[in-house]
Amino acid sequence: MAQFCPAPRIHTTSTHNGETHMAMNGIRLIAADLDGTLLLDGAREVPDEVFDQIRGLAASGVRFLAASGRQYYNLRRLFAPVADDILYLCENGSLVMLDDEVLLKRCMPRDLGEEVCRAIMADPRLELLVSGVHTNYAFASSPAFIDHLVNEVGTRTTPIDSLDQIHEDFLKVSFYAKDPADLDAAAPAFEERFGDALKVVVSGASWFDVMCRGVDKGSALAAISGELGIAAADMAAFGDNFNDAEMLDYVGHPFLMESGQPALRGLNDRIELVGSVPAKLTALLAE
Repeated sequence: MAQFCPAPRIHTTSTHNGETHMAMNGIRLIAADLDGTLLLDGAREVPDEVFDQIRGLAASGVRFLAASGRQYYNLRRLFAPVADDILYLCENGSLVMLDDEVLLKRCMPRDLGEEVCRAIMADPRLELLVSGVHTNYAFASSPAFIDHLVNEVGTRTTPIDSLDQIHEDFLKVSFYAKDPADLDAAAPAFEERFGDALKVVVSGASWFDVMCRGVDKGSALAAISGELGIAAADMAAFGDNFNDAEMLDYVGHPFLMESGQPALRGLNDRIELVGSVPAKLTALLAE
């Protein structure tokens, strides 16, 4: 079971320049996944037009939320032109940041997290990544993996030699393999061993995330809903993969990428297929 770690309570309002706005179709918050959604076909940078669209949404009183399995530092870098103007749902719902402060943090029990880590370390096909609030942790004995994380993915990563060198809570534990076939082969063993307390979720072409049950983008949105006073019916979300399922099922306006997982098309009767996030945002802003 996830542990709700201490976090300051942040008081916010749904006003812009002192006035409350009625947004398009009643939408007051838009959440967007990154990989496979905003970042298509292996793209590594958010399209420039999205930043102007985020500013346009803000002018209409609509908040924008980056919702990803990625870390907070990485998301702030990707959204640098509007970094202080948006919310961040990080680590697949383990962490929510607002105004550079922790709004929600849900942690994995340390003993269970370390057991998962040891299981990953015992499989030579896999690389281990442990997520903290402001950095990730990977073993120094895997320099090529750390180089990939820092220079290709763009994460803040701290090399370690032992799990004892991690002096903060585990938000989630991830495993990576260059060959997706290795991931598919490894995942069932983790589900069988840890499935009662944890879930193993596809988080990208080369990634699986291991998190406590109940920790996901949808439940994080529910917490945001309570904090900001925005009903689920007034939220929209863009996603493409299984780690977006709870989010797409929670919001009133779910948008699934046409290139996304076909199994998600029947998730609910509100699902709308879209080919491009910027194109759909343009349409929403025009309404």
